Amino acid sequence: MMGQPPDAGKVDKALGELEETLDKLEKMFLKRQAFLCGDDISLADLLAICELMQPLGGGRDILKDRPKLLSWKSRVQSALSDSFDDAHSVLYRLRDKAKL
Repeated sequence: MMGQPPDAGKVDKALGELEETLDKLEKMFLKRQAFLCGDDISLADLLAICELMQPLGGGRDILKDRPKLLSWKSRVQSALSDSFDDAHSVLYRLRDKAKL
């Protein structure tokens, strides 16, 4: 039904799976390279950053305690320049509302 809070068990499971995924990104894909598929930005980086930015809309920064992923995000952001913030402007507004 609409309007019901999410099942706490499902949320905990999803957060656990998310942590596993973030670990894999750090330990496998970003272990020895600047971007997910090598030394240059690729479609994989664009798709991944869009997914990892989504929780900001609910006020949750899932990268804040992950310096390796934050560095990668910074590289992606730098490569995209203003387009990065333009693409995520709606998420930034939702994040700011969630803080209120």
